[in-house]
Amino acid sequence: MTKREIAFRAAALVLALGVFGVGGFYMGKSSKDDISTAIPREETSMPPEPPANENDPADSITYVTRSDVSAAAEGTWTAVSEYETDLTGDNIADKLTLYTSAESTDGTIMWDDGQSWIAEISDAQGGYYTLMNSFVNNGCVYAEVFENENRDKTVSVIAAGGTGLSIKNYEYSSSGFVERKVTDNTPVNVLYSSVPFYK
Repeated sequence: MTKREIAFRAAALVLALGVFGVGGFYMGKSSKDDISTAIPREETSMPPEPPANENDPADSITYVTRSDVSAAAEGTWTAVSEYETDLTGDNIADKLTLYTSAESTDGTIMWDDGQSWIAEISDAQGGYYTLMNSFVNNGCVYAEVFENENRDKTVSVIAAGGTGLSIKNYEYSSSGFVERKVTDNTPVNVLYSSVPFYK
């Protein structure tokens, strides 16, 4: 065999090995891709939980959970309003109470330019749901309880102050009271309001 034939055969062998190597690489890669698509993958992100009411934006809903301690347990608080009815659906009366940090002397509340307020529901088992615990400047906090045709109750907490009006609704669910923001007109400067102060 001549040197020329040896060189030709060596070149043909190298070329054949190269073709087989490249073909094997792509076949293996294709096979690996096919297998990897068949393996179940863990989801890394979950879609956001839809709001309880599809007409409500998701960021306007929060939950008020049950606590064993009243928000009014510490400090000096004056109860300005109380109402008893079944709000948790267990056929036992719960109590809705509005507290203010303004002190009361001989039945007269000593109002300041602003005070802290608590709106809280206490159940018959010693639990508390704090619907509101915040400062209101030059204003007061009010509550309404109403029911629909199915006798499901909703609590509205209205904070009317010198910087605006806030209304939030609360309905009981298995996770606590669902809070839905109705309106929150802040910050503004209220020029006139006919909403009266407590006496």
